[in-house]
Amino acid sequence: MIWNRSSPVRQHRSWRERLHGFFWGSGLRKVLSVVVLSRFFIFVVGIFSIVFLPKFAKYQEFSHSLPVDMWIRHDALKYLAIADKGYSFYNPGQPSSAGWFPLYPSLIRAGQYVLDPAIAGIITSHVALIVAMLLLYRLLRLDLSRQLSYRTILYMLVFPASIFFSSIHSESLFLALSVGSFYAARRGGWGIAGTLGFLASLTRAAGILLLPALFIEYCVQKGFIKGWTIDLRKLHTFDCSVGWLALIPAGTMLFGLFLYRTFGNVFAYIDVQVDVNRTVSLLATLLRGEPLHSAALLGVPYLLFAVALLYFMRTTLRQSYVVYTLLSLMLPLYTSFTLAMYRYMIVVFPLFMMLAIVAARARTHRYVTVGSIILLVIYMVGFVNGATFVF
Repeated sequence: MIWNRSSPVRQHRSWRERLHGFFWGSGLRKVLSVVVLSRFFIFVVGIFSIVFLPKFAKYQEFSHSLPVDMWIRHDALKYLAIADKGYSFYNPGQPSSAGWFPLYPSLIRAGQYVLDPAIAGIITSHVALIVAMLLLYRLLRLDLSRQLSYRTILYMLVFPASIFFSSIHSESLFLALSVGSFYAARRGGWGIAGTLGFLASLTRAAGILLLPALFIEYCVQKGFIKGWTIDLRKLHTFDCSVGWLALIPAGTMLFGLFLYRTFGNVFAYIDVQVDVNRTVSLLATLLRGEPLHSAALLGVPYLLFAVALLYFMRTTLRQSYVVYTLLSLMLPLYTSFTLAMYRYMIVVFPLFMMLAIVAARARTHRYVTVGSIILLVIYMVGFVNGATFVF
């Protein structure tokens, strides 16, 4: 475990001073500047790509101005449709919006009373991203040095999939809620951790993975788990605060209840994703004994990269982070496009913690940063101009 400081001395401050210090304390202004610069960079790349570069087969134009239009890609169409008209019909084997969780489009719907829905979605994503990065910095500083914390955030913001943080997608919101849940748990605020986990499970199917990860964190803090061994003598340390974690699956269950009342299928969100993605889902294809689709292979390098980081993580980071990462990598192997593995990685913050530790040397750090920026440019060009390799 990598520790770098002792607990700060408690001071009596008003709630306004605490809130200001939390979001604008030492180091956080630098985090905010990295967020702003990275978003400005991909914005410029996106505008340049649409104006000057050739278009791919799936390029689409909409009725918005160019700075807004370029973010309406892929799942953004689903989220905007849900925000506008609610969930469409569901028939097994047919496309439906039932595979997309409700919290993010609900926020868009709330914003569209005063803004265009697409603009409301872009603002929602960017506000969530800022909150996510500020919370993540606070969480990272519990374990990592200031430099490694900055690098973790930098690697996330220049990773190719970070384009979805700015698009009309749920990545930013999910990251903010999941990181907030972990941070609250690390500070012993299990009620807040459970509540944020509940909201995360209303945002994406992966939100339910917070339950086993935070339960492991609870067991570690209570001394029930030491290293990777269980100490049964510490069972008496459990208290009712662990019950707050039951809120996490309640979000998924609530969405399932809605789908049952609306479409008669509590697992419609799973069926839709599997029906859509089964042809390029790596594990599902292998289990059926079918030949691999070429698109499935495009996500394999990212998967191998994540597995390598997970291997080093097991003896370096907290057990809850290892469990969360392992489950987050396993889930999309069956239910989702393997091509989109890089998208699922972007919200798994322990991967980038481990990358920052592995790339601690200055030369390695430069290679990782420059390589990520090059890939980010390539994916941003493909994203706005309709390339099939960006999904």
